[in-house]
Amino acid sequence: MNTILSPTTAASTGLTEENFRNGVMPRAQLSIQASQLAVEKATQSNAKEFAGFELEEAIAVVKVLTDAGTMAPRIPSTNTSRSANASTAKSATDTVFSNSSPANS
Repeated sequence: MNTILSPTTAASTGLTEENFRNGVMPRAQLSIQASQLAVEKATQSNAKEFAGFELEEAIAVVKVLTDAGTMAPRIPSTNTSRSANASTAKSATDTVFSNSSPANS
């Protein structure tokens, strides 16, 4: 069973901060891709909005991890026109929120 540990639990089990961050990074990157896909494919406005929130959260996690010196493993993409990096996801989020603002409703 693969369990995600909090930093406190990780410390008590002997897991280092670096190992913890390295374990979180691929999950956060996967979350960016999944959320970006949901933003692109959702047909209901509330689902699209929620996916945008999730995308923002995943981008923030990747930024914090990157700022802490965590190396981001490259996630292979089946779509060569889409990059898995946070800046691409960020521009997708900006587009969603600019199109779903109350002024545009």
